[in-house]
Amino acid sequence: MDGSDAYSVGATAGQYKRGGKVKKNKNRWIQGAREEMERKGTVGKFGRATASKIARGKAKGGKEAKRAQFAENMKRIASKRKNKSRPSGR
Repeated sequence: MDGSDAYSVGATAGQYKRGGKVKKNKNRWIQGAREEMERKGTVGKFGRATASKIARGKAKGGKEAKRAQFAENMKRIASKRKNKSRPSGR
């Protein structure tokens, strides 16, 4: 071995590299997912995330199940942020 570290080769601050893939900090996983979807051209492929659509997607399996799970997670995060920003007492 030449002494180079596989985790830091080609990685910038806040990133690490392993197995040829650069991963970002866990704090920015949504932004990373969005960038990956833009790169692949799959932004909006799942459509509006309704409860029945999510259930059908999970039942299908494969890529559709992954998209359904992602949509469900985004929906949960959005509702938490919405409830957090509402003033209490009214």
